[in-house]
Amino acid sequence: MDYAAELGASCFFTGAGEPGGDNPAAALADCYEDWRARAAQRGLDFCVYLGHEGSYIYSEDMLAEALEAVPNLGLKIDPVGLIRNLDADPNDILFRFGANLVYFHVKGLTRLRDGEIEPPPGFDALRWDVMFGILLEHEYDGYVSVEPHGPYWAAVPEGRKAYIRHTLRALGPLMVPG
Repeated sequence: MDYAAELGASCFFTGAGEPGGDNPAAALADCYEDWRARAAQRGLDFCVYLGHEGSYIYSEDMLAEALEAVPNLGLKIDPVGLIRNLDADPNDILFRFGANLVYFHVKGLTRLRDGEIEPPPGFDALRWDVMFGILLEHEYDGYVSVEPHGPYWAAVPEGRKAYIRHTLRALGPLMVPG
């Protein structure tokens, strides 16, 4: 957190931990307010990511349990991560838990019979208009980050720049300035 604040970041996210035992949500509840207070002392918004190493939250049920234990749990939501790591529909997750959204992470995904590609959001198979409509219902006006993904886009700086340009052209009209 110190390093993030030193760099001028305004948000810090991390995993929800991988506590042992029968009640990981209780373990999260025991430390969450301390984590959030430490971030706030450094001028950082704080949230946790889902479905990756470092976060025990690998299902919609686990997320619901975490939010029951920590009602103000800040969330970093990545729709592609929800699909790949939680086997969940991002529209359902955003509808159900969007009030806790602190950081929205976008990258594209199109699944095909023989594989998948990762074109820029707006050029993929996900319904970004629906997701941003759900965010409007939650009055979300927070962070939206673009992450170039896939070997075609992320391999070279020119590809990453093009990915971001295409994403902003496609999704920009969906983002209503606060």
